[in-house]
Amino acid sequence: MRTGARLNLRRKLGDEESVENSDNTCLRAGSQCVSHSMKRPLVPPIASIVVALGLALVVLGAKWSLIEHYAGPGPFGDQWKAEVEELYLPAVVGEFDWRVLFKPHNEHRIVLTRLLDCVLFRLGGNRHDPKLQMVVDALLHAVFFGVVAVWLTRSGSQQAILPTVVLLVVLGVAPVSYENTLWGFQSQVYFVLLFWLGALWGMNEHDFPSWRWFAGLVCGVCAVLSFGPGSLVGGAMLVGAIVEWKRRCPISSVTGANVAAGLVLLTMGVMLRVHVEKHDLLHAPDFWTFLQSGIRLAGWPVEFIGPVGIVLWIPSFVLLLQLLGGRCPWTRQVKIAVSFVALAAAVIGATSLMRGQVVVSDGIAPRYCDILAFGVIGNFVALDAVLRNGKVAGRRSIVFLFCWLFLAVVGLGAHGLHNFRTVLPFWRASLEEQATRIRAFVEEPDRFSILEGRGLWEIGYPDPERLARILSCESVETVLPIEVIGTENGSELSTAGILARGAMTRGTPVTMLGGVLLVVGLSANRRFWRNRRNVADRIE
Repeated sequence: MRTGARLNLRRKLGDEESVENSDNTCLRAGSQCVSHSMKRPLVPPIASIVVALGLALVVLGAKWSLIEHYAGPGPFGDQWKAEVEELYLPAVVGEFDWRVLFKPHNEHRIVLTRLLDCVLFRLGGNRHDPKLQMVVDALLHAVFFGVVAVWLTRSGSQQAILPTVVLLVVLGVAPVSYENTLWGFQSQVYFVLLFWLGALWGMNEHDFPSWRWFAGLVCGVCAVLSFGPGSLVGGAMLVGAIVEWKRRCPISSVTGANVAAGLVLLTMGVMLRVHVEKHDLLHAPDFWTFLQSGIRLAGWPVEFIGPVGIVLWIPSFVLLLQLLGGRCPWTRQVKIAVSFVALAAAVIGATSLMRGQVVVSDGIAPRYCDILAFGVIGNFVALDAVLRNGKVAGRRSIVFLFCWLFLAVVGLGAHGLHNFRTVLPFWRASLEEQATRIRAFVEEPDRFSILEGRGLWEIGYPDPERLARILSCESVETVLPIEVIGTENGSELSTAGILARGAMTRGTPVTMLGGVLLVVGLSANRRFWRNRRNVADRIE
């Protein structure tokens, strides 16, 4: 059979792996450049959905189990000011002002988090329920991993499907970012992750002016209003446009629209940012501190081995060189890798600048890790793209993928094991101690017996005087969690609270169900490609 006929046969059979180099080519004639992206998925649609659903359930069940065993009963840290004082107490006395939703919290605008807090406050029977918040936040994070699984398995290589699933499972299950899981206030992080995905999908994957492109723009605006780093998705748009321009391709309408949208999102972020004087001490005081912080953040989750951790970013450097040298096609997978890595690099730079002093002196705060995971995922996608572009196939490709994956998983496992052994038991004991002291203060207001001489983990809020004022409000007992004030006043959990606590106890069965679906989805995908190859071989 002639080569052309065989190629057409494989096209008809849907074997995208064998024709990707011909489908994803960049044809140049003078200044003309035409890029062809793969339209057909590398995973059957049903199998992809089953894999994504299984992954989401595994992550959800693991987080619910973590909440069941280690969640504290009362408010923690910024929840006292941003939720109890500014939202719940005004609501119960009829003084709630909707403009507080747009009020800055430190440097950030957390509009969507405040909206969610108000909804859950009503569902909780007009009472603050941190565990209900945590259960809902876990659902948001599980949805994020499910969406990422669908996106990556339908754009990456066939050999990378299993390593991709393994990486996402470990990132979602390992308690490296336990602060976000066990702190109901951190829905802002999960919102910005979801809206980053929506913005990248809408504006990078679709043409301007389609409704999907505008949906991506709306997601970008929502990301800005979700959390401070949300506007950095605009930087990812600009990087993609610059890379395409450097490859000497003509600037299309969608590229120009992405440049304009990126500039708008970045400008929104700058205009909405608020300077907090007390946080100046957290900034990197000099370039050396900034550089140290950046290297440590980029090396996560293996930052404990020093600058060697930067090896995880080698795939991105290689891919960038290939793109700038015109040796790499501008495929859908490459777009995803560039967008993810550019966004992660922007976050690392901003964090090093604004929190560099803390990162260098105290290490990486766990609440940063869910966002840093964006860079880990992006570099893995970049590695797969580099291997495909270099025509490294078969066993060698799998070896490269699993070597990189092994290093990342070892780092994640080390962090998770350390947290399980030392940090999480201390976290739970400290929050229970806080709840005990707060209950005693509400029953008998004596600020000296509860606040003086106590550390941060014992008082529950960095400002003892402000906490004492909040706890002295007449209506505070009506909004504090029942686990804190006790059930002596006849209060009962709301229906939503009961459902949340029931979900927490079902974490293990949910994880097991997700594992079964993962196996079924991966097996279906494997059988799909085996049958395709067998049919092609018989016809040849």
